[in-house]
Order: sequence, then structure tokens, then C-alpha cells
Amino acid sequence: MRHRALIFGLLLAVSWAPALGQFVGPYTSHRLLPDPILKPPIASPERLEHGRKNWQKINFYATEADRPAPLVVAVTGNVWKGWGSDPMWIQHRLNEEGYSVAVVPFGESSPKASEVAEYYASAIAFLREKASELDIDPDRIVLMGTGDGAHFAALLGTDPRFLENAGVPFGSLQGIVGINGTGFDIPRRAEESDFLKSQYRRTFGRSPADQRRLSPVVHLDPPNAPAFLMMAQEDDRDARPQTKEMAEALKKAGIETQFIELPAFKKERQDTYFLAEPEGAGSELLSFLRTQFGVEALDRPGSL
Repeated sequence: MRHRALIFGLLLAVSWAPALGQFVGPYTSHRLLPDPILKPPIASPERLEHGRKNWQKINFYATEADRPAPLVVAVTGNVWKGWGSDPMWIQHRLNEEGYSVAVVPFGESSPKASEVAEYYASAIAFLREKASELDIDPDRIVLMGTGDGAHFAALLGTDPRFLENAGVPFGSLQGIVGINGTGFDIPRRAEESDFLKSQYRRTFGRSPADQRRLSPVVHLDPPNAPAFLMMAQEDDRDARPQTKEMAEALKKAGIETQFIELPAFKKERQDTYFLAEPEGAGSELLSFLRTQFGVEALDRPGSL
């Protein structure tokens, strides 16, 4: 739906062109009087080659820190093959908080789900190998996924085999963030319609055993990532109930989990833009990362 696409674009789009009216002064809340020209600072990522194919490039946004920085790895799913071009807030906010950000796309057409999960795990291994060069802490990683990526973030956070097979210690994963995700229980989801059954068979395999193996909800026995933040837009009829159900299953298994309902996107309301307002939509992500990384909140002059 349109709202879902908008928040996805706000989350992980990559900027290549300057934008007019950048916000470069002290932070001021725009909740009461949204500023239509308010723009995040321009972010120019370092492009890290991770494979021979054209799409196998990780966009790395480095923070400024006096010690190796915690790392947020954002996985985007095949749905993100064609990224937008407008500058967005998330890289700026996370860099501002002292975290480096690595955005990992997957651009293969008609991939098998196991291949996607394995690729994301290999990307994390690649980033850890370059930890000294990138000035990141290889043992302080939070994995975040939006849309299709939320499924794979949850899968890597509940089934240690993917990361361990890639040479990544499971203990280096400090948390999982899933935003507007679906398909956490593939066999159940596939029974909802013939269309979904056909789609999931192509991606996850025809065997119920394979579908269960690639369903995060099946892997809730320990070990798991230490904490999960599951978020969904309140007006997303597809992602909201599935994300909430996954959060409830995690909680029932004794895993520290939060479910956050994001406000419906309104173009005229700056505080509904994901992370445009530090206390607006998505602010729970900043609190979650501070807790999992063990860092203090920023002092933001002028914030409400």
C-alpha cells in the first residue's frame, strides 16, 4: 500500500543528489508547524564491494567516534532492488547517536529464501572482517530489517546456524529490529490464499519442512538474539497483525521483546516521518539501540 511504501522509502533510501533546504542548524521540533522543506543532511556512503555482481555493494555510513562504533546492519530484502533517491533521516539519526550503519541490499531476481539469509549472514561476516578498517566494534551489532528484510532479520536472530555457518559468533548480535514485516510463519501464511501458496513455494520451497525451517516463529528455543524490537504502521492491514503476532510469540518464549505501533504516515505531519523527529515516529528505535549498545541518550537542545 502507499503508506507502507512511503515509510519504507523513508527508512532506507540512499541519497546521491543534493537537496534544497537542508536542515543544518540546531534541532527544533516541527510537530506543531511542519516545515515542508525540512531535509536531512546529505549523506554520502562509502560503497563496499561485496561480490562481483553490480548490486553486491554495501552502503556504509560511518559515524564520528573516538572508539570503534557499534554497527547497525540494515537488510532490505528483494523488494528494495530499486531504491529511491531522496535523502532520508535514518542514517543521520543513527550516525548522530554514535552508530555506524551498513545498508545491505539483495538484488537477485527470484531468489530462494535460504540464499537471501545466507547472503545477509555473509555480509555481516564481511563487515566484521573489515572492522579495523571501518572502525566498528565487531561484537556490537544490531540487525534491522524492513518489509521482506524484517523476516530475514528475525530469522537470523532466532536460528544461529546462518551466522555461525558464515563464521559470525552469534553472541556478536545484540538485538533485532523488524519493521513492517510479514511471513514470520510461512506454512500458516501460505494457507491464506492460493496466490501466497504459489509465491511461497517458489521462494521457500514446496516442502513443509523447508518452509518451517525458514520461518522465524519455529526457532524460538534458545539461543536467540537477546532482545527484539518489532514495529509496524498502525494502518498496515498486512504487516501490523503479523508483526504483532511475532512479537507475542517471542514474548511467550521468554525473549525480551517490544511491539511498537507506528503512526499512520501523513505528509503534512513531520512527526509521522520515520525518525525525522527524535521524539516522533520511530523514536523507540533510538531507545532500543541505546539499551542494547549500552550508551547514553543525546542531549538535544530545543527538543520537546
